[in-house]
Amino acid sequence: MPEATGVIAGLLTELAKLPGVGPKSAERIAHHLLAGDRRAAAALADALRAVVERVRPYHVLGGRLAPLDGVGPDQLALAPLARRVRAGGVREVILATSPTLEGDGTALFAANLLAGTGVAVTKLARGLPTGSSLELANAQMLADALDGRRTV
Repeated sequence: MPEATGVIAGLLTELAKLPGVGPKSAERIAHHLLAGDRRAAAALADALRAVVERVRPYHVLGGRLAPLDGVGPDQLALAPLARRVRAGGVREVILATSPTLEGDGTALFAANLLAGTGVAVTKLARGLPTGSSLELANAQMLADALDGRRTV
């Protein structure tokens, strides 16, 4: 039994390192994993292992283009991104910029920079958050949600 206690303590320690997960939440998650279907816990472990082994982090640009603030392409890590993509081994670049005019401009600049490389360049979806009320949506959120709609 002491070995199990140490293993559980290790699990709690690692879970509590996750953003937004404190000691109490770590205990609830651990209890859920231990009390539930063991196959589900194993599937979670497999998914975590797969993402660590097969997904490489996003390249961090270090900001957004903001000409009025003196932030141009040379102040961002756009050239290293282009070199990394041209060196090979990259299949997709997912642009995760803020849904602002400057964020969209940065994404467009990066996409144009990578045009012709054969690498898929995509942006994160955005629009209405799941479970939100339409009354709380602004015009841009509605426009984004309409642009990103899918067949049901």
